[in-house]
Amino acid sequence: MSRARKGVGIGLLAAVHCVDNSGASTLKHIGMFHRKLTKVGQKMTVSVTGIKKIPGIPKTKVKQGEVRHAVLLTTRAPIMRKCGVNLRFGRNTACLVDLNNKKNAPLGDVISGPVAREVERTGLWSKLLDAHKAGKLC
Repeated sequence: MSRARKGVGIGLLAAVHCVDNSGASTLKHIGMFHRKLTKVGQKMTVSVTGIKKIPGIPKTKVKQGEVRHAVLLTTRAPIMRKCGVNLRFGRNTACLVDLNNKKNAPLGDVISGPVAREVERTGLWSKLLDAHKAGKLC
């Protein structure tokens, strides 16, 4: 069993799954705001590479190739917590957000799937956590 590396995130050009209902299915990580690696709960710049085809809804909120901002919710890289727990999720997931006028509001109405507890600890994404209906933080 390998030891978890502290401070591991995702790098540039990583594939990320979108877990909100904005219409995007896959994203590509193309920019960071302030670090070498983007960690859970930090904002990043992404390009929409795949669109969900939802029957009955002809128009989505995003188009393929658009550049948007997103918040990283889970990573495949292990997260090392202060209590000694090493946590690893099955895939890299993110939620598209609107950073205009410092609203920090998610683009979609519902977030499906798990959200790491580190997202809540940042204190920036309260509207995003309200959209996460399950209320279960991992």
